[in-house]
Amino acid sequence: MSFIFILCALFVLWEGFFKEVRTLKMAPNKLQSYLVTELNKKYVNKELPTEWDQISVIKYRFPSAKAKKILAQSAFVKTNPKGNIKLTVTFMDEPDSNDFVLAQFELVDLASNNLKFEFFLRFNINKPLPN
Repeated sequence: MSFIFILCALFVLWEGFFKEVRTLKMAPNKLQSYLVTELNKKYVNKELPTEWDQISVIKYRFPSAKAKKILAQSAFVKTNPKGNIKLTVTFMDEPDSNDFVLAQFELVDLASNNLKFEFFLRFNINKPLPN
């Protein structure tokens, strides 16, 4: 009985690892690493919608010059060529703050153009991020 439990636990770990690796790219700088880590946490904790695995198109927008300089429009989310969801990530300066940037994530159905899910991440652009 314990063998079956261990086998099931290994399968769940493998499935979570596979999906995490499949949906998020490795990041070349600390800010991207932070974003990937936060998105991985949300994915593992099932805080992202099921449509997350169906992202086929990604658009990055940079109204924030601070974020654009650091991220240089480098992708950090993988796509699914067979998916039907467009992800738009907009990086904007937090009003009345020199330190914080907001990242807005919008998932839109390509066929209907309806918004399926939206969330924000907030981060301090001037504070050193953990490795």
